[in-house]
Amino acid sequence: MLGETMQVTISSGNNINGTLVLPLFEGGEALPEIVEGIPTALKSQINRVLADGDFKAKANATMTLAGTEGGKAMLVGLG
Repeated sequence: MLGETMQVTISSGNNINGTLVLPLFEGGEALPEIVEGIPTALKSQINRVLADGDFKAKANATMTLAGTEGGKAMLVGLG
């Protein structure tokens, strides 16, 4: 919905038991090349979800991925 504001807070840390929150724009079928430092298993799972069209990154959409060797991730759509 246009006109709504999404607030995003970013902080750094070394919490390996946490969840990676990954903001994404619509139209991507894979993680951008610039994304680095994500464990291979988790990156593969994210790319599979994007390529299959299971997450479209529409504004305010979210999807949590859990259970991989690489940890957990929450995909957040930015539209």
